[in-house]
Amino acid sequence: LKKSSTRARVFFGLNKAKIGGAKQDRGRSPKSSRKEPEVGKTYQKKQIKEIVERAKEKGLEGNFFFVTTLKRYQVQLQTLDDLEKEIKAAGAVVEKEYVKGRKNVYANPAIGEYNKTATAANNTVQTLIKIIDSFNGDEDQGGSIAEIMRSLMAEDEEDG
Repeated sequence: LKKSSTRARVFFGLNKAKIGGAKQDRGRSPKSSRKEPEVGKTYQKKQIKEIVERAKEKGLEGNFFFVTTLKRYQVQLQTLDDLEKEIKAAGAVVEKEYVKGRKNVYANPAIGEYNKTATAANNTVQTLIKIIDSFNGDEDQGGSIAEIMRSLMAEDEEDG
């Protein structure tokens, strides 16, 4: 068989062939060969729980900056989930119809929004980690909110 017909057979789940009257597996089906990464809701909850545990160790569970940043991160994760579902449902390309019934094909705009939101979520989690790592719970030792903000602002100026 040609490579393209073999690929098509595997893609459409036609990977069983009769040999001598018995079915013999000619490879894995597409579902069994693709293992989904562990990035579902339970994984996200586990990661957020770890962040909260680290914050509790430092005494940050009630800290305004930590709480608001964590909430923002959770909203961004939910937005990423919603955008991912939209991309899976609509596909990578979408059609727009213009005057006279002409259709133009475009990249799904949800992809760009997904990438922007992913970048924002990455930055937010970095901020969460900076808040946790820079807070030592002792006001005299540089663990004050003002010190945390100065540290974050200085690092942002270096990056920009």
